[in-house]
Amino acid sequence: MSLRSMLILAAVAGATVAAVPAGASAATCEPAGQTIADPPGDNDPGALDITGVTALVDANCVLTVGNQIAGDVPLTGTQAFQWDFDVDSNPGTGRTNFGFPGIEFFASLTASGRGSLTPFAAPAPTSSAGVAPVPPYGVSFPAEAVGAGPGSAIRIYALSYGFVGMGQFAGDRALLDAPLVLTLQAPPPPPPPPPPPPPPPPAVQCVVPNLKGLTVKRARTRLTAAHCTLGKVNRHRGRGRPGRIVANSPRAGATAPENTKVSVIVRAKRR
Repeated sequence: MSLRSMLILAAVAGATVAAVPAGASAATCEPAGQTIADPPGDNDPGALDITGVTALVDANCVLTVGNQIAGDVPLTGTQAFQWDFDVDSNPGTGRTNFGFPGIEFFASLTASGRGSLTPFAAPAPTSSAGVAPVPPYGVSFPAEAVGAGPGSAIRIYALSYGFVGMGQFAGDRALLDAPLVLTLQAPPPPPPPPPPPPPPPPAVQCVVPNLKGLTVKRARTRLTAAHCTLGKVNRHRGRGRPGRIVANSPRAGATAPENTKVSVIVRAKRR
């Protein structure tokens, strides 16, 4: 089928323009983008030469599609761009448009800067509100306007065309054999909260060791190891080995704050 015939059929099929909700989609998406090149110089005279196509989705699931054009020349007169969307990534559904298979929607941008979105399936709303032109060669709209959302893999084709005479059309069909595929994904779940900090270590305590039978020197060493401090040393005459501890206070096994002083009673040495 000739390009002229396909343009006429597309105009008939797209006589009603899709409504697009203004602003962002209710869904959220992981921002992503794809760019694919198209061979230069394959355009008809009178149509801008598409050398690449880019598709982006932002965190609000808003789609942006745009072209790279040889020479960066502006759209003029009756020239226009069109992007065709195979939303379910199935060439066997939808319609064939300009040779692009499986198309459910197409978006257009004219030289006047007007953007529109057109469905191939009924019912078809009648407003293009929400389709925003993205200078110099693109448009954007919520993904839900074409029934897409997280989990969708959209096949995208691009077309540049212009009227070059009475009933005469010129075009450049980009990505005909290898469409750009943009996959929409939900954002990853938030990271788990950090684990709670470990509890503070228990306060160091003095655990009074058994000091009976020790010399004062050895008792001091043992008390230091037990986080205690040697307190008052009392000497008395009585039973027990001379120079050895016979009692202490607090008693052995008691717990007290760190560096608690432990007093001892030592059997006096014989003179």
